[in-house]
Amino acid sequence: MKFVRVSRKDKLAQAISYFLANKTNIWNIFSQDNIQNYTKLLSNINIEESDIDRIHEMYCSLIEQEEFIDRFCKKEDIQALQIDYEDLAANIKHYANIVAEYIGLPNINSLDFSTVKVQKLASPLSDKTCRLYRKNTIV
Repeated sequence: MKFVRVSRKDKLAQAISYFLANKTNIWNIFSQDNIQNYTKLLSNINIEESDIDRIHEMYCSLIEQEEFIDRFCKKEDIQALQIDYEDLAANIKHYANIVAEYIGLPNINSLDFSTVKVQKLASPLSDKTCRLYRKNTIV
């Protein structure tokens, strides 16, 4: 059996993304209307100190989850193909080919990836929250 592991390099950005998704109940965006709705929802959010505490809990949880998966893979001698989310989002076709080759699928170069879009939900609020977190929290 083969495993593919996708994880984010920037765990703080992941925690903030998770926090904002919980606040807005928007977990992905597939249309321009969704972007406008998401932007409107974000404009109504003010980050409080308790939010920074919650983000820190999420951040610590993500680190613990990653460490758990590391230990599990080591214990079970699992050699997973590791892909960083940021790299995958930047070049889906390239990484789809890597995964396909890894799991033994025929060449997928003929597939049309032009309709596959990754709409990152990072925003000025995400950046501001990251700065507040770094200012108020020791990581």
